[in-house]
Amino acid sequence: MKIEKTADFKDVILEINQIEEYYNSENYEKSKLLDMIMQVSVPVIDCNYIDESTKASYSQISVKISNIIKSGEKISDDDMQRWSEIARASIAVAFIQLTAKMQNEGALLLDEDDELDDLLLDCFRGDSFVFVCAHYMASQRLADKDPMLCYINTMNDFRKIPDIIKSIYNGFSYVYEPDRINDVLYSSCPICGSDHAEPYYC
Repeated sequence: MKIEKTADFKDVILEINQIEEYYNSENYEKSKLLDMIMQVSVPVIDCNYIDESTKASYSQISVKISNIIKSGEKISDDDMQRWSEIARASIAVAFIQLTAKMQNEGALLLDEDDELDDLLLDCFRGDSFVFVCAHYMASQRLADKDPMLCYINTMNDFRKIPDIIKSIYNGFSYVYEPDRINDVLYSSCPICGSDHAEPYYC
């Protein structure tokens, strides 16, 4: 596995999910768990879109778990949760950097992979800066095929980080200010006049 395009995130995220499920099973084998973690470590460490500081944090917790397994001790839930959080954060950093690069180059193609979209949004759940930024960028993939969900996710991310646009895109100074926004409710679609139009799809 190597992260070079958006589709490459699917296998890595699936592997992280499988590791979490396997660890939470009643009888996991430590050697198999370590092999699974190593499967994630390769694309994380080799990824050009992840900064050295994030890689170092990931390597540190991975080595710690590896040493615990080799010593025959039990892995704590806290250590495993820490590994999961750092692994997901590493993927979030890579997603932000790769997506921004593709947007700047005008090469961002939005595929129709619904499973990938679900995986990205689930992977980037959380309130930290990197997760919210990654979640926002993943939500924009839904702009055409599910504009309502795109809008809902975007507003939720704005509420968490009002200046998220300024944080992600150079030259944009927009800051979400809910007190200055007036939501207007319509009994019929203001565009086509229909009483049965589906919101965001007219």
